[in-house]
Amino acid sequence: MKTLKNFGRLCALIVGVALQQFTGNAGATSFGDMLARHEVRLAVEYDRTLYYSNHGAPYGLAVELASDLSVWLTQRHAAQLGHRPLNVRIVAMPQGEILAALTNDKADIALGQMRFDRPVADSSALFIQPSAILRKDVLVTGPKARNVATTDQLAGMEIHAAFGSHLASTVARLNQKFESSGLGPMRLTTLPHELLDEDLLQMTNAGLIEAVIVPDWKAQLWTRTLPNIKVHADIDFQAEGLFGWAVLQSNADLASELEVFVKNLIETDGMKKFRIDSFLANTRSLKNPVGPLEWSRFERLKALFQKYGTQYHLDPLMMAALGFQETTLDQQARGGGGSIGVMQLMPATGHAMHVGDIADVEANIHAAAKYMDELLRDNFPQANFTGINRTLFAIASYNAGPWAIASIRSKASAEGFDPDVWLGNVEIVAAKYLGVSVMTYVRNVYKYFVTYQLRLQPQLH
Repeated sequence: MKTLKNFGRLCALIVGVALQQFTGNAGATSFGDMLARHEVRLAVEYDRTLYYSNHGAPYGLAVELASDLSVWLTQRHAAQLGHRPLNVRIVAMPQGEILAALTNDKADIALGQMRFDRPVADSSALFIQPSAILRKDVLVTGPKARNVATTDQLAGMEIHAAFGSHLASTVARLNQKFESSGLGPMRLTTLPHELLDEDLLQMTNAGLIEAVIVPDWKAQLWTRTLPNIKVHADIDFQAEGLFGWAVLQSNADLASELEVFVKNLIETDGMKKFRIDSFLANTRSLKNPVGPLEWSRFERLKALFQKYGTQYHLDPLMMAALGFQETTLDQQARGGGGSIGVMQLMPATGHAMHVGDIADVEANIHAAAKYMDELLRDNFPQANFTGINRTLFAIASYNAGPWAIASIRSKASAEGFDPDVWLGNVEIVAAKYLGVSVMTYVRNVYKYFVTYQLRLQPQLH
């Protein structure tokens, strides 16, 4: 893989990828209105590359773009603004809702990965900037993957993606070619959409999965932070979507402003302030839960997780993933504060559960499950958690405290997120008010959970 020599130039290409206009209702906010109120609203979805908030401090590429756009528009329209600044305010949206934010007048500009396989009310493509070149997904492999130089070497490989529908035709076409050559088929495994591209890249870097397909611009950005991944820029898959800006068709003047901004400012300035290294401070390394030692521990304990997870209405596999996050399933582990065993319970908490001595592994797992169930019943009586969300909220409470998480649910609802869904919703608001560590903690548990699922899949059929 060629080393990325000019990071700033890549950033310039990224933001210049696509300027897309969408129809909207005539009453939408005009650029003149934005100047009058001294504010432009920029919709982005939570994304470890584009935008996230840690204790209220914003991070990501979108933050740098918003700052530069604010300065640039202020200078261009100083007279109309009365020599006051024009603020570009970031509006964080749940996954997949940035285009709807335009038609609902919650935002003036949308920035992000826009997949047009999702319907958007009253929208139609009108214009794509000619410099749009980063419209593909690429293969990224990890440290345990075979060497891949050509598409023919994908034969027999298992490759993962979070959005697999748009890849199906490409995979089918390749497999026809492989079959005619007497080669084995390429296997595409679609992962839960709650896993972000950054999650997939982290899992690949740690060797949890061998290969993934992700957008090319993001893969290139993360190579500096994740040293074990290899981006195969020449092995690409056409993406159903674009990365770039979107505005309403009625805001043609704003679209023109963005065009000039991309061409004249970003391409020359090169986003000098932005540093992908800033992600390192908020990225926790993953361990491999299916290594020989780790998997043998899981095999010995899985019946206990099944027993007590089921008894207390918690996902057994996710309970195991929590135990791996805490201690790599080591019952002999002891925490600096006095916590004990696989689930790292404090002795006083274990005693209060009345299930036996938590120095014993079965009592340890039993006490943790019972304690998590009590946290949910005592602090979230009105919640409507479905599927794995009950367990995810229990894990968040286990890490950050149930009172804090209960308070965050209320804030999430007020900010337009679903208070009963953790991933892609409450976790965003939790990072904003409690810090990114709780979001990272729960996401790591979720990644271990998915890794266990992948390993157990053959046994489940």
